[in-house]
Amino acid sequence: MKRIPLIVFLVCCQLSAAAPSSWTLISVEEMSKYAGNESSESLSIRAVPDPAAPEIIVHSPDASTDLTSPTDIKVSFRASAGARVRPETFRVKYGAFGLDVTDRIVTRFPPNDSGLNVANAELPTGNHVFVLSISDSLGRIGVRRLAVKVSKGR
Repeated sequence: MKRIPLIVFLVCCQLSAAAPSSWTLISVEEMSKYAGNESSESLSIRAVPDPAAPEIIVHSPDASTDLTSPTDIKVSFRASAGARVRPETFRVKYGAFGLDVTDRIVTRFPPNDSGLNVANAELPTGNHVFVLSISDSLGRIGVRRLAVKVSKGR
C-alpha cells in the first residue's frame, strides 16, 4: 500500500476548504411560495431609518446587472461614532412574507464586526428581494434592502 505524504494531504485539505462548493440559499419552491410575483421594486422598507443606525454596505452582488447562480455576497457594516456593530444581531429575510434565512447563511459564513462574505449561494432564476438588518451597541437597527435578478445558472 502506497502512503500519501502528510504535506500533500494537508495541502489538498486546505485547497478543498478554500473553494467551498455551492449551496442552496433559496429553493425554487421557496421562491414560488415566499417571493410571489413581485418586481424588485415592489418590496420597500416603509419606516424612516434612524440616521445614526448602523449602515449595511453591499459590495457584491451588483444589483444593477443580472446575476448568474451561484453567486457571492459581500457586505460590510459601519457603526456611527460611539457605537459598535453587534454581528450576532445580523438577520436576513427573504421575499414578501419575510422567510428568515439567517441561519442558512450564518452557520456557514459567520458575520463579524466588519461584515460578511458569502460564497457560492445558489438562487433560482428570477427576481429576489432580501432585507438585511443589524443592530448596534446602542440598540439602533440598520436595514438594507437587496433586490437582485438571477438570469441563469453557471
